[in-house]
Amino acid sequence: MPPASWWTDIHERLLQGDPTATAQIAEAALPLLERHLRTSRREIRDAPMIADAAADALMDYFKNPGKFDPAKRSLLGYLKMAALCDLLNRLAKEGRRRDRATGGQDRVELDQFAGKESPSDDICFDEITVAQTINTLFPSEQDRRMAALVIEGERSTAKFAAILGISGRPITEQRNSVKKHKDRIKKVLQRRGREDRG
Repeated sequence: MPPASWWTDIHERLLQGDPTATAQIAEAALPLLERHLRTSRREIRDAPMIADAAADALMDYFKNPGKFDPAKRSLLGYLKMAALCDLLNRLAKEGRRRDRATGGQDRVELDQFAGKESPSDDICFDEITVAQTINTLFPSEQDRRMAALVIEGERSTAKFAAILGISGRPITEQRNSVKKHKDRIKKVLQRRGREDRG
């Protein structure tokens, strides 16, 4: 995987109109995004859907690279979040399609992401503007950082504990505290997702 400096430089080259930047980013990022989706959502075995979500996240970024703010996160982290949100939105649409066809009996098959929430409660409402929406929803920088990890599908207690400043506490206490904060953040994100869908 390219170092952090490469991602910073290639983004600047893309903004400056370098004709080779798009291909270089796609070559480096596409396999990383697909691997991230496969490992973040192991229950999703639809390889074409995963590939499409990764590709669409890249295409959306290429269309408007200025929406990425390097001061808030890394380019790869931004793309991972966009790809995961695209994938979850695809699953939610598929769930709604199946609901219409079966009267809701197949919904349980897609009740996988973010614990056991239904796709109708999906937390990814706009894959490109997620970062800006996080800033609106959460006044606390700590909550913003945790929300970004939640949307990316991060499951490591250690990463959340580090944000909360509780890494030195007993692991059971860390897990309980992290779960409480994650549940609170998920509720805010899910509520916003429902509001955006009307």
